[in-house]
Formats: sequence, structure tokens, C-alpha cells
Amino acid sequence: VRADDPRWAQAALEPMPLEASRLDAFANVADDPASLALLHGVAGRRFPADWLLPQANADVAWLEALPRDDAGVVVLGLDSAVEAGVRNSREFQQGKENLYLSALDITEARFPFRPRLFFGGGLDAETRGGGRSSPGEDAAGTLDAQLQLGLATGGELVLDIANTFLWDLSGGSGETASGLFSFRFIQPLLQQGGRAWALEDLALAERNFLANLRRMYQYQQSYYVQVVAGQQLAPGPSRSSAGGGLAGRSSSAVGGYLGLLQERQQIRNLEASVARLRDSHAQLQAAFEAGRINNRLQVDQARQALFNAQSRLLQERARQASALDRFKMDLGLPPSLEVRLEDPVLDRFALVNPEVTALQETVGDTLDRVRAPENLGSAEILSAGLADIRGLETGVAEGLAGLEDDLAVLEKILPSRQAQLALLEERPEVKAGGLDPVLFSNEQLARTRQRLTANLARLQEQFGRLWPALTALQASLGEKEPDAARQELVDLATTLSGLLLELSLDQAAARLEGVAMVPVDIEAARAMEIAQENRLDWMNERASLHDAWRQTGLYRNALKSSLDLVLAGDVDAGAREGGRSTRFHRRNSALKGGLRLDTPLTRLRERNAYREALIRFDRARRDYLAYEDTVALQLRDTLRSLRLELLDFELRRAAVRVAIAQVDLARLRLNQPPQPGKGGQFGATTARDLVSALRDLVDAQNDFLDAWVGYEVLRMVLDFQLGTMRVDGQNLWLDPAVP
Repeated sequence: VRADDPRWAQAALEPMPLEASRLDAFANVADDPASLALLHGVAGRRFPADWLLPQANADVAWLEALPRDDAGVVVLGLDSAVEAGVRNSREFQQGKENLYLSALDITEARFPFRPRLFFGGGLDAETRGGGRSSPGEDAAGTLDAQLQLGLATGGELVLDIANTFLWDLSGGSGETASGLFSFRFIQPLLQQGGRAWALEDLALAERNFLANLRRMYQYQQSYYVQVVAGQQLAPGPSRSSAGGGLAGRSSSAVGGYLGLLQERQQIRNLEASVARLRDSHAQLQAAFEAGRINNRLQVDQARQALFNAQSRLLQERARQASALDRFKMDLGLPPSLEVRLEDPVLDRFALVNPEVTALQETVGDTLDRVRAPENLGSAEILSAGLADIRGLETGVAEGLAGLEDDLAVLEKILPSRQAQLALLEERPEVKAGGLDPVLFSNEQLARTRQRLTANLARLQEQFGRLWPALTALQASLGEKEPDAARQELVDLATTLSGLLLELSLDQAAARLEGVAMVPVDIEAARAMEIAQENRLDWMNERASLHDAWRQTGLYRNALKSSLDLVLAGDVDAGAREGGRSTRFHRRNSALKGGLRLDTPLTRLRERNAYREALIRFDRARRDYLAYEDTVALQLRDTLRSLRLELLDFELRRAAVRVAIAQVDLARLRLNQPPQPGKGGQFGATTARDLVSALRDLVDAQNDFLDAWVGYEVLRMVLDFQLGTMRVDGQNLWLDPAVP
């Protein structure tokens, strides 16, 4: 039965660590000196060699097996992280060992039903007295053999052969030999002939091993989710009973590899926010210097927001470094190993292009240097700053090309997005919850695509006008007054920064609309049927319930009378008259037989054991009912959460749209030219509104990413809870949504 299912062959892993595993690369560890001195004190001069740990040199093959980049840094993708964990994880290795130990239990349970031969012997010498009056020296040799065999009927057969040789060394009678052949056979006749008792240990060991094979395969599935999402859904193999606990528990928090990637993307979002705040502070500072802001409060508000964001960025980077160290330990890798995570799974959520953010940082650094009081009037700083700004032309062109590519992706995914929106619009939750139908409007999506396409053309035109202006400024640097040239550079750099921010926002909007979810549509009743048919732990729970009932039958039989057939016999072999040879003869044999009856007059202990078995069975039935109810609850919760996450994802997408629009509006207010005849144009809340819009954009981006990651983890959990999850030979998930 075990060999017929390919999953069991995949789960039956070798108990020893894999090749190139850190678990098999144990270096020599010196004993504690004080403890070693105690051993020497106990053993004295003759110190047993086995007491010392063998010398071993560290094997670095496990390090060489890890994927690395050209600089030697370990680079882990999602798949390679799972593979590294399978090779090096202590927890995964313990699961393989427990499975192997349960296989050893089967060999032990089968051992009594196979012929067991025992063979031995000895040699003894004896001297009696010390003088002539009582001389005596003799020697004796023995040769013994025994054959034991247990029968499936509950019977037992034992064969014994014993030979003894006696030598009289005092010059007396010489050599004497004797032998004995005996057998004993016992067969229970009542209580099912003892068959139930005889086969119970073997049946339980076989069923436990099958249960552990299922647990191991289910644990392999769970281990993928554990590495990827930081959630352990199933326990590993155990040598105890076949139940093993309920699999499929999950938490709302996402950790593991996806959690680290999510945190890294959130750090990138925060980095982009810092760049925007820095640029906005520079613009507010320029506006204050130009007299368009009546007081410095707004500039200081932007500066404080910038400092707070920079402080938060430092904390988040340190926190992720600690989380990465813990993740390395979970994989069985040392925390000191330099590791970089690199996988495209969340690239689509890099709404803010990090290359565009780097361009903004460069513009901000240049403006800071040019505006610095100590650099005023420095032609060298001015020339270097202008050269830095002009050097961004290639990067800007790549950013515009990236926006064009994102719009192409949006165009390609548009039909599936529109189909999904149409389905969501018909959901009863949408109408009952009073959600805005614009959220699921295909017309709104089409208008967004058209707006972004038009913005791309406008940005290309505006960038195209900016570069000649910078070239002309560089050509006329020697002719213009330093202050005038400086102001013109500041104005052009500020314009460039604003265009970069607009490019960044448009790219975020294009990528935002280009993300689609994998739909999951299954009714709770159908999910329960699939789980009942496919879940491996459910199979174990059913087997455990039947095991508990079988135990009641054993103890119920023990209350009855027992009747055993007993047969025994022996044949002696002695010395012949005047000879030294021996032989067995029937005249020296004896045969005994009979029946042994044990009446059920005193069965107090057996009665207590039977009642205890009945109570254990009742508990097993209640546990089984609780298991079914818990599985139903888990499936209903997961399906409900998936339906909710689809709607919530669109709400989060809309929140990012609004946040982008708020930043865009605040930037437009900041970039408006002064109206004729008016002084300070900015209102009292311009800076605060801009800072608030930028902060809301970061939060909305993080929530959007969190919704997608949570949905994908729920898809994995649902596949596991249905029992349909499959992993390949490298322990990687075979996503049913991937053709």
C-alpha cells in the first residue's frame, strides 16, 4: 500500500543529512577542561578511547553549494531558500529522523514472527583440594543453541539444544559427554486464539509508519509555506500515536521569505518618501527665499517630517537586518553568513522605481550643495552641480522607457482586470456594503490608462525642453553673474525634481493598475468534500479512531476465560557404555502435553483496563468530531478571507490612487507660478498638506502590498487545507494557478 503512492516514496527520505549539508559538516569541539579532568580521575591511566569525541575538520562543501554572485555574496531566491532549508534545517532533519525511527519500530514488531537463532557456549576449569587426600581437576565445555519463533496465531515455539563435555584431568574416568534437545509450544485456543494480541503491536507499528509517511509529506508541504510565509501548518513525524494533532493552523502575520521581501519593499517605499520629502523641503525653502511663503513655519514642518522619516528609515533597516539573521537561522545557516535576498515575486509592487528615486536623491544632493551658504559664489561648485544634473539625462531616458514598458504591461493585462472587476461588481457584499461602484468601473480603468499615456507624451516633451536649457546654461556660465547662474541652476534643478516626482507617480499609477489577483471560487461545502478526500491528516485521524476502537476489543477479550494448549518434550543424549560418542535416542525422550485453563473469576485489573479503553475511545470520537468541526471552521474562514481580500485589494488600490492624486495636487500647488500683484501665494497649510499626502502615500502603498501578500499566502494555505497541495522533488510548491 505504501509503495503504490508516489507521495510516500517522495516522503521516505534518507535519515542522514544530504550531501553538502551544514548538518554533516561538524567540526571538532574540544571538551570542557574541568569535565575532562573528571573523566581522567575516574578512568585513571587506562583512559577508554571511546570516551573522546573523534577529531574532525570543518567541511565547507555546504558553503560551496549555496548560490553566490560574482562578489561571493550568497544570493537566495524564493526557490533556493527552500532548497537551502531542506539541506540545512535542523527541524527538517529531525522530521526525517523521526520517520526513520518509526520504520525501526516496524522491524522490531516483525522480529518475533521470524526465526530467531541464539548460539553460545563456554569453557570452565575446576581444581578441588590441595593435597593427595583430595586430588581433583576437571574441565567442562558447553555448546548451546536456541531457536524461537512467534506465530501469527498467538502461539510460541522454542527449540533448545545443549551439549556438555566434561574432561577429568586428574587421570580418572577420562572424557564424558552429554546432550539435551528440548522443545516447548504454547497455543492459546480462546480469545480469538491470541491472534489479536499477537498482531496488535505489528499492526500498530505499520499503521503508525503509514501515518508518519503522510505526516512527512504534509510536513514537506508545510515546510514550503513555513520558509516562504513563516507559517507552520503541520507537525512533523512522531513515534507516538497516529493522530499527531491538527494540521492547517495559520496566522494573519506573514513572515518568512515573503515577509522579508515585503519589509524590503516597504523600506524602498520609505526611501522614496524620504526623497520626496527632501525635494519638497528644498522647494519650500526656495519658495521661502523667493518670498512666496510669509513665515518659516511651513519650511520647518517639512524639515521635521524629513527628519522623522529618515529616523524611521534607519530603524526599519536595522529591524530588517535582525529579521534576516533570524531567517538564516531558520534555514540552518549561521547568522554571520552574508546573504542577499533576490526574487522577482514582488517586483510588480515596486510602485516607486528605485532608479527614479536615486535620480531624485542626486538632484536633492546637488541642490543642497549649491544652496549651502559656504558654497555661495563658488564657480567650481556651480559647475560641478550643473555637470551632475546634466549627467542624469541617460537615467531619465531609462525612467521614461520604464514607464512606457509599464503601460505596455497594463495594456496586456487589461482584459483580465476588466473581467475580474465585472465579477466583483456583482458580489452581494458590494451592494450590501454600499461600496462606490467607481471602484469596479471598467470605464474608470480605461480613463486611467489614457491619462497615463497622455502624461508620458507630455513628460517626454518637458524633459526634452529641459536638457537644452541646461546645455545653454553650461555654455554661458562664464558670461553670467554667479548669483544669476546659481539661481537659474536652482530653478532648472527644481523643475527637474518636480518632473522626476511626476514620472515616479505616473509609474506608480501604471504599476498599480497592472497588478491582478488569481481568482479563487469554491463553495465551503465542496471544499469540505475535497478536504475529506485528500487531507492526509484526516486519513490519520480516521485511522486513529479505529485504533482506539481496536484497543477496546483487546481488553474486552481479556475479560474472558483463556485456554492454552501446552506441548513440551526433551530428548537426552548420554555416553555409550565404554565409548565417548553420544547420540539421541527415543528411549531417553519425554513428551508432555496438556491444557491450561484460566477462569474469569478475578478480572479486576482487566475490567479497569477495559473501561479505560472505552473512555479513551469515547474521547477519540469527541476528538474526531472536534477535528471535523475545526477543519470546517478553517476552510470557511479561509474562503471568507479570500473573498474579503479580493474586495479589500481593490479598496487598497483605490486608496493608493487617491494618495497619488493628493501628492500630485499638493505638488501642483507648490509648483504654481506666482500670480501677478500677489506676494506670498502659498496658504498656511501647504507644507502640512504635502507632508500628510506623502505620508499617506507610503501607508497606502504598504497596505496595498500587504493585501496582495496576504492573499497569496491564503491561496497557499487553502491549497494545503484542501489536501491538494503538491511539492516537487526539491520541495517547491506546484502552484495550481500556474499552467
